[in-house]
Amino acid sequence: MGTLFLLMSLPGFAPAVNQVRLTKKLLDGVNQYAKHWPGKVVLIMPPGEMHSGNLDDIVIDTSSLTFSVEILDFGATALREKIAHAGLVLGGSHPAISGLAKHCKEQNIPYICVTEYTLKTRLQILQTDIKNPLIFLKRAIWELREEYRTLNKVKYASGIQCNGTPTFNAYQHHNKETLLYFDNRIDIELLSATEKFRAEHTEHTLEQPIQLAFSGRLNKIKGAHYLIPIAKQLHHTNTPFHLHIFGDGPLSKQITTTIQQENLQKYITHHGAVDFREQLVPFISKNIDIFLCPHLQGDPSCTYIETFACGVPILGFANEALVGILKANPCGWATPVGNIDKIVAQLELLRNEPSEIERASKAALKFANANTFEITF
Repeated sequence: MGTLFLLMSLPGFAPAVNQVRLTKKLLDGVNQYAKHWPGKVVLIMPPGEMHSGNLDDIVIDTSSLTFSVEILDFGATALREKIAHAGLVLGGSHPAISGLAKHCKEQNIPYICVTEYTLKTRLQILQTDIKNPLIFLKRAIWELREEYRTLNKVKYASGIQCNGTPTFNAYQHHNKETLLYFDNRIDIELLSATEKFRAEHTEHTLEQPIQLAFSGRLNKIKGAHYLIPIAKQLHHTNTPFHLHIFGDGPLSKQITTTIQQENLQKYITHHGAVDFREQLVPFISKNIDIFLCPHLQGDPSCTYIETFACGVPILGFANEALVGILKANPCGWATPVGNIDKIVAQLELLRNEPSEIERASKAALKFANANTFEITF
């Protein structure tokens, strides 16, 4: 079997000879490809900085890897020369490889296209990040052109892997070999532990404060700026609650300062960034009733299935990704994007209906069991 080339959009960095900066999530995923592919596996990444901006950056000795890593400009002729005799090429969304699917088809090289973000989601991200209307217009036009290139890429690919329902719904009619999956790092062993934790979780009663959580990057894309306003509104409506915030990011300091300045420590705890497997998963499984997910756009975040694996339902904004999951799996609730009044109203209803939370909790675990890390790969 020929070599499997994985072209990942995450920028790579080599801090020293025989060292490379990856993320833990990427490392786990590529290890699985190396485990299942009956041949050599090569990970190719475009050049980047020391820190990727992800919370799970790690520097690893390349000699300890089960695959090879190369840092290479995706626009370079050398990339096409390198994959000339590939057994299979799997490529992500990097704009520099938009024409690679057609090239591979012409050279009889199997090419699989990985999709995550729809045009709608990419435009939503721009709206959140860019305030200058002229710059937004320029970037939006670029994204429209990129969508045309993406459709061509999907058309020429041997198949497409769609992470989440949004791109699956958008592109499945353009390629007959289309696979829907939900990327995550919940293995069977961890899921077994969360089910045990959940079984020990004390059932919520009306006398107890409802326990809420958020985890992830604390930025506007993830809707972290809505967390404090939601909590304050719950407090003003005399809804007993406690919100646990996990993660780090641009809004972290602002959140911590606001909690202290407005004396909200009794209602909100900012835990910061914690270890996913050893700290976050056990805490969520044992203590949380509902996960708050005010994501403004429909990126296929691992947050969804990793939360469901803790037996915790999600209440979030009705973005493409969450709505797509909930249509087939009733393991949470979606409210209009940006409307915290609806979020608060839904929480007040759910607090008075613990049986509805328990029903959604069981549905969440059922969905997670059908989409573990092993089953997905």
